[in-house]
Amino acid sequence: MSTLGETLQESREAKGVTSSEAAAATRIKIQHIHDMEKDDFSHIPAPTYAKGFIKLYAEYLKLDPAPLIQEYMREHHPKKSTSVLAEEKGLDEVKKYSTKDLFKASWPPFNASIKKWGYVGGGLFFFYFSSP
Repeated sequence: MSTLGETLQESREAKGVTSSEAAAATRIKIQHIHDMEKDDFSHIPAPTYAKGFIKLYAEYLKLDPAPLIQEYMREHHPKKSTSVLAEEKGLDEVKKYSTKDLFKASWPPFNASIKKWGYVGGGLFFFYFSSP
């Protein structure tokens, strides 16, 4: 089974296109083309960029980008379950937090602050516009 990079390189060569021609046509840096064909995604800043480059390059080569992106994610960014994270950190269990948990702690002071500034602002507004 060929790797993602080998698939891209073989398709480009079968199309009879050089890497510089592919870079010019797709507007992807030639260094990124070479890196993708070598399965080296360390020079691409983020997975979002890598997925975009793979999609663009695959469409240029008349390939279906979905399986190539899936292979990239499987090989270069495998998901870790919470149990694996817990084992790495030496914890018995990793607690999952929801957004409700985060707002419970910070909401009351924020609410009091809004009320206070509302009263101050309302008083100033009333004082300013009620004067003749």
